[in-house]
Amino acid sequence: MTTLVRPGSAARAEGARKVASDSELREIAAAGAGFIIDPFNRRWHAAACPRVAVMTVGQAKWHVGTAAAREAFLEQRLARYPAAQPVLPCPSCGEDAPGPRALPGILSPSAGSGAGAQLRDPCMRRSASGFGVWADEYVRNDSAAGSSAGLLRRVIVGEIRSLPAPAGRVLHASYGGQRRPGTDVENLLFNNIDQTLALFGGPGSAGIRFEDLGPAVPPAPDGTPRHSCYRYCLAPRGAGFTAVQQGPLICRIPEIPVLDGPARLAARIWLAARRARPQPAGVPAEHGSFLLKVIVHQLDPAQSIKAIIDGVTAAMQRDDPGRVTEAVSRLSVLLNADPDELLALATAPGAPLGTRSRPGPASRQSLFTLDSSAQVRVTPDDDRCIAAEVTTTVNHGPTRLSAEVYTATRGPDGTGKAGQAQPP
Repeated sequence: MTTLVRPGSAARAEGARKVASDSELREIAAAGAGFIIDPFNRRWHAAACPRVAVMTVGQAKWHVGTAAAREAFLEQRLARYPAAQPVLPCPSCGEDAPGPRALPGILSPSAGSGAGAQLRDPCMRRSASGFGVWADEYVRNDSAAGSSAGLLRRVIVGEIRSLPAPAGRVLHASYGGQRRPGTDVENLLFNNIDQTLALFGGPGSAGIRFEDLGPAVPPAPDGTPRHSCYRYCLAPRGAGFTAVQQGPLICRIPEIPVLDGPARLAARIWLAARRARPQPAGVPAEHGSFLLKVIVHQLDPAQSIKAIIDGVTAAMQRDDPGRVTEAVSRLSVLLNADPDELLALATAPGAPLGTRSRPGPASRQSLFTLDSSAQVRVTPDDDRCIAAEVTTTVNHGPTRLSAEVYTATRGPDGTGKAGQAQPP
C-alpha cells in the first residue's frame, strides 16, 4: 500500500493505492467500489464510471475506497506540489458534479490580501455544459502566478480546458463582483485569464457571448457570500443573454471588409466601421450601458474578441481633436490613410455612443493611445459595454464584419430576466 504524506505534517491519506495493471483496473471497475484518481488527466471518477472500464495504467491511476480518502489524497497532492493544477471531478460521474464543491487546498493561509487574512477555497458548480466559480477575490491582469489570484486563474484555466467540444455552440461567459473602476468585463473574463486568448479558441470557435452581472455577486451554491463569480458554459447560438436585457437599436453597421496592414486589428476595424457608420438609428447614447452584436468572417471570434470589441466601440464614439491629433498622425501611416480624413472621422459630432468619457478633467485617457515607438492602441471607454456577442458564419472570402449596438439594462442584482435559465 502506498501512503502519501503531507510535507511537514503527520497527516496521512490512508488507503490510496496505485493501480498495478490494466487487469486490476478492470476488476476495480467491475466491482464499482471507491474512486479512481487520474492525476495526469486531472480527473477523478467513481469506480463504476463507464470511463474507468476503458482506461489503462499507461499513466498512473490511484484507487481510494472512500470520499474522505479521496479528498485527503487530493489535498496532500496540492500541498506537496503547489504548482500542480487541481484534479477535478468527472463531469459525468462526479458525485457532486451538478452541485457545489469547495476545491480543497487551493489557497494557503498566507495567500490573503491583507496581513493575517485567509481566503477561503473557491466554490465550484459544474453542469454538463459548463461551470461556475465563486471566490473571495478576482484575477487581475497583473496577478502573479504564485499568488492566490494566480492559483484561482489556474483553476479557471483547468475548467475551460475540460469543457466539452462546442459542436456549434458559443462560449457564454459572465462575471459578477468586485473590480477596479473602469475595468472592461471582457478583460475580467478573457484577457486576465489568458493574455494570449488561445485558451478560448476551442470552446469559442463558433462565437463568444459575454455579460457583466455588475458588482453584485450571484449567490454561491454553498450559501456563503463571495467577492466574485465567474461563469463559463457552452450555449446555443440563439440563446441570447441571460442577465442583460437588450434595448432599442442605436446604430447598425452593414457588412464591411477589414483591410490588412501593419496597424493593429482594432485600429483596422475602427477605420472600416467608422467609414461605413451611418447616422444613429435612434437617439445617441451619450451615457449609459450598451451591448454589441457582431458577426465576423475570416476572424477567430475568441482570439480576436478584445480587438473586435475595442474597434467597433471606438467607431461608435468620438473624441476631442487635441486628444487624438498625435495618434491620428501615426495611424495615418499605419493605415495608409489621409490624416485629415482620420481626424475628421475621430472627432465628428453625432457619434452613436457620444464622446469618449474620462474619470476626470485631468485624465489623459483618449480614444487612441500611443504604444511603443510606432504603434497605436484603440482605447474607447468600453466598460459601458455590459454585454456582447461575436459569432462567425461562413469563413471564406475577405475578412469582414457587421455590427449592431443597442442600449442595455440589467437587474440590480445581476440575476437576469425572470424565467430565463442561468449558466452554471
